[in-house]
Amino acid sequence: MKKRISLDSTIKYSLDKVSCFERAVANQLNHKNGYYGDLFIILSKIYQFYFLQIGVDSREKIIELSKRLLKLEIKHIHKNNFSKNIQNYINKGYVTVLGGNLISLFYSEQYMEKDWPHWFIITGYDTDKKTLLCYR
Repeated sequence: MKKRISLDSTIKYSLDKVSCFERAVANQLNHKNGYYGDLFIILSKIYQFYFLQIGVDSREKIIELSKRLLKLEIKHIHKNNFSKNIQNYINKGYVTVLGGNLISLFYSEQYMEKDWPHWFIITGYDTDKKTLLCYR
């Protein structure tokens, strides 16, 4: 039996919007291979629409699906030796996407005002200042 979904209910699933996580990953995949980022967005939206789970973080499932279908190698950076691991991955040329919260970022409009999880594309680091450099 087919399941019917009204157009009003699809608004809840952000099919017409790309999240900062999807955008960060897609930008890097397109940079490495001209269309993989677009495929990642398509997979992400199909997965989100097909499973229709409001409020459920489906990033891990989408990453696993993308790894399998697009034959990607995706590594998680563990908290132990975090900054050293990021530096090593950047030095090896790996794409590095890091989650953060804009409430802690002094130049953000949400600084000390509102929790606002966001994803950053890390392009480098400054060991003297102990900072990461982000693509803006």
